Amino acid sequence: MTPENLQTDDALRPIDSALAEFLGRQFPDASTAQCQLAALVSRQLGDGHLCLPIKLLEEHATRHGLPQTGSAELLENNPLLAADGSRPLVMDRDSLYLHRYWQLETDIAASIRQRCARAV
Repeated sequence: MTPENLQTDDALRPIDSALAEFLGRQFPDASTAQCQLAALVSRQLGDGHLCLPIKLLEEHATRHGLPQTGSAELLENNPLLAADGSRPLVMDRDSLYLHRYWQLETDIAASIRQRCARAV
């Protein structure tokens, strides 16, 4: 990777913004801020994290240049968000995940539990 390809600031990456735009088209009842929430979670992936803890939501919104919107406003009645994995964003244990990565983490945890149960 060349130095010009490295992410050197805290801006959202083009893929993060593209995800927010895509979700805005797929979920027209979602506000722009709710779609940008998905962009923040996606940006976390770029930093090597699978999720965004809710307690860090406002800090990350500020860091990545998004308008200040209260956490409750972004989370309540958000058509992109569900705790059961039926939507693009999943809230699990006070953290937000993109569905795909929540599902992978859930599957790995279940596999580990099965192996541990067999070992006993």
